[in-house]
Amino acid sequence: MSPVSPPEPAESADSRIPGWNQAGALPADAAEDQDPIEDLIREADENYLNGVASLHRGHDQDARRSFDEAVSIYLKAPGSLVDDPRLVEQYEDVLDSIHRAEVDARAGGVGELLVPAENLRAITAFLSPADAAREEEKVRARNANVAYDMPVEINKKVVAFIDAFSGPRRKLFEPGMVRSGRYVPLIRRIFREEGIPQDLCYLAHVESAFKPNAYSRARAKGLFQFIASTGRQYNLKSDWWVDMRSDPELSARAAARYLKALYAVYGDWYLSLAEYNGGTRVRRAWVRSGRKADFWDLARTTRIRRETRNYVPQILAAIVLHKAPEKYGLTTERAKPLVYNTIFLDESLDLRVAARLAGTTLEEMIALNPALRRMATPPDYRNFPLRVPPDSGERFKTELAKLPAAEKLPWYHHRVRRGETLSTIATRYGASVYAIQKANSLRNPHRISIGQDLMIPGSAVRVAALDSMPVSSGTPDGTRVTHRVRRGESLSTIARRYRTDVRSLAVWNSIADPRLIRSGQRLVVYTGTRAGGPAPTGSHNARAGGAGRQRTATTYTVRKGDTLHGIARHFGVSVRAVQSWNGLSGRTLIHPGKKLTIYR
Repeated sequence: MSPVSPPEPAESADSRIPGWNQAGALPADAAEDQDPIEDLIREADENYLNGVASLHRGHDQDARRSFDEAVSIYLKAPGSLVDDPRLVEQYEDVLDSIHRAEVDARAGGVGELLVPAENLRAITAFLSPADAAREEEKVRARNANVAYDMPVEINKKVVAFIDAFSGPRRKLFEPGMVRSGRYVPLIRRIFREEGIPQDLCYLAHVESAFKPNAYSRARAKGLFQFIASTGRQYNLKSDWWVDMRSDPELSARAAARYLKALYAVYGDWYLSLAEYNGGTRVRRAWVRSGRKADFWDLARTTRIRRETRNYVPQILAAIVLHKAPEKYGLTTERAKPLVYNTIFLDESLDLRVAARLAGTTLEEMIALNPALRRMATPPDYRNFPLRVPPDSGERFKTELAKLPAAEKLPWYHHRVRRGETLSTIATRYGASVYAIQKANSLRNPHRISIGQDLMIPGSAVRVAALDSMPVSSGTPDGTRVTHRVRRGESLSTIARRYRTDVRSLAVWNSIADPRLIRSGQRLVVYTGTRAGGPAPTGSHNARAGGAGRQRTATTYTVRKGDTLHGIARHFGVSVRAVQSWNGLSGRTLIHPGKKLTIYR
């Protein structure tokens, strides 16, 4: 196979490299071997990892102390370092990582599955000069007819890793070979489209053993192990809902563009791979050499870390073994290639509903969408790429178009503020306390803390629309009746029947979207009158708690000794909601025998 022509160096958005300008200029202190920034980052990382370990053991207080120490290290950095862009990026990364670690620990299993990367990079390998010489000859003979699309140097270091991966470390290496079948065809296609050598796809074996949810001690994620800050530079969004570093297609394209950007600086794939692993330390060492050293020159010094010195030979060894596994006694079994259709969504959709629309299982949808951190697509992500099984794309689009508005149950991310309870939060989003409690695995609905993150099953409503709903200033004029919605009725026909308007019905019943009422629902109506205040806007439905669960109206008869607060607490709603549903003001007294409508 003829080699792929390397891309020409060019200034473009794709050739931005974190921490460096496009000309490859170095910071002023580049000539220093000792890097205080990296030392500080390493110390903070150790504290962060101690905190994660404590969380996993259930030692929350120890975890908090370690996390606080990690943050403190950045905050106490010497004044000369505080503006360094690497420090700023790492500080933001550690804050984000701490937040996620605590969220996932509180979620009690709700969220993504993180798996450790099989860290081949930690492996060292050594052969005596005589053994290395013999093995080099064997490798060259075995691979004489194997074609590569990039230079693959066979030397004693590469041979040592070939020997390790096919011998004593075989059990660690082979599972990644099997998994590679799922992703390699996709990655090779993307690398070809981006104009880089396709054989670089085996970098993912050394990085993650082809696990899309692999998560390293350095907080790198995905097949290509991007840290959050570098991922953001290559459009890999990472937040509470999604982590696109785990999307095989998007992360492969990001890796290709990052490698292409590095090649634009070095004109050498080995040096590009070295910086992919070793960061700016490699660039400093290269500049100190007068920009003349190749990777093997740098690897003979201590100017780059041991892991980086081993990294390039490991990748070359992986390429050799993947291209001719049978010649080394390795498995030729490969997983079936990953194939899918992509549907672009602008709205949140429960993954269970998505599975039904696609005619597949929830497990298959989860496997096709490893970037999803929750059981729903994100609510504020234009053109989110939802992966569905092949040949189900048209079916999915057709079924989605027919999906009733009442079944489109989006989710929201809410961070608890001072003074909030599950009841007030539930009312704000049009959900129920039970639904929020179940979605977040909360054992006690009365124990939530300031700053805690909650996943809210709600409606396609803007929070501002619910917040703007007025509580009536008093009991409206007119006769109060309870109307049970019949099949085919709308708020418009009901309003005409009782000589009022749609807006008033919506206000009296806390309905944010007048289109979304259901047969059997009970509505409070005051005949021949209208509510004051602005009409509610936005869209809202009365669903809560998951696919198929409806909020139902309950009529409660006030008993002696009852208070609005006690009734609201009993039903897991807010006092304000009870007032709004029943046209009560803050000064209205309730008496035994009075009937109240409660939605749950």
